[in-house]
Amino acid sequence: LPGLTVGHVNSVKESEQVADKLLELLQNVRSRLSAPVRANVVRYFKRVKAGNWSTEENVIQSLGVFVGDVTGDDVQNITLDTWKLVFNSFRLEDIEPVLARGILDKLLYANVTVTDPPDNIRKLGQLACVLPEALGYKANSLSQDVW
Repeated sequence: LPGLTVGHVNSVKESEQVADKLLELLQNVRSRLSAPVRANVVRYFKRVKAGNWSTEENVIQSLGVFVGDVTGDDVQNITLDTWKLVFNSFRLEDIEPVLARGILDKLLYANVTVTDPPDNIRKLGQLACVLPEALGYKANSLSQDVW
């Protein structure tokens, strides 16, 4: 699977059953896939699921760790309640800073406590890099209670 290309993903039959199996198969190797392949897996999933892709069940159960590969526009299409469940279900790793900030802003807007207990900081993965800015802290005046 490390040699999986965008072309391979494009040649996969478009059906919901195949999409679910593909995502299940790739969940554990996501970190070894290139960013273009991961983005194409998400595009494939969205094509197959059509207008129904951003439902709670699809995002949490099917898209899984590939949630870190959605686009900024996708962040807006996924409901606050779903983002809360994503935060509680996954460690959000390998997310681009702009996307991380969008996700974190949605979590904070939904009053998700992202810093307490301290284990929550680990769940943030890459989102932790934009946490001080999202909370309104300046880099030189971070409060100890956040970290």
